[in-house]
Amino acid sequence: MLAGTVTAEVALKRLGAFVVGLMQARIVAGIAPPLAASTLRRKGGKTTPLILTGQLRSGLTYAVEGT
Repeated sequence: MLAGTVTAEVALKRLGAFVVGLMQARIVAGIAPPLAASTLRRKGGKTTPLILTGQLRSGLTYAVEGT
């Protein structure tokens, strides 16, 4: 819809991709609380929570259903 230039499905797909990008950026930026010392040791000193292999971040997706 967006002034009649795109369909609802296209608009929702764009929104989905945008929100996935926001979530991925937030994971990369770091999420409180800070990691515990034991976790830092296990991760080899990497300080970003939620990122060990990148699998969570790369697994984020969206789906448009019922349009």
